[in-house]
Amino acid sequence: MFTINMEDSASKDFYLLTDLLDRNYSLDSSTWIIDTPDNKILDGQKFTSKPVNINSIILNLSNKGEKTFILHIFINGGIEKHFNTYIVSLPKTVPYEYVKITNLKPQPAFFVLKIWM
Repeated sequence: MFTINMEDSASKDFYLLTDLLDRNYSLDSSTWIIDTPDNKILDGQKFTSKPVNINSIILNLSNKGEKTFILHIFINGGIEKHFNTYIVSLPKTVPYEYVKITNLKPQPAFFVLKIWM
């Protein structure tokens, strides 16, 4: 989950990045969805080797003020097939070619989800 102040959308671009290719994993079986608690999206999008600008997704799901978004990641494979995914916010003046994980200083965060059925 992450929250965006919609006033930031006028001055910032939002991107989704992953290091799947750096880990030599196939992009074919991994998908992602960004939605909100009150607006569920069912169709996943495949990860790409390039940063994905998610401005249009954020604008389509939001209104004025602050909005909470949920990033869903679907993967096939065991726990050994992990990878990192980032949502970054950069000033609109940053050229697309500079949007790279190597230009960021990511800080690790681990989320452990347990589901009882």
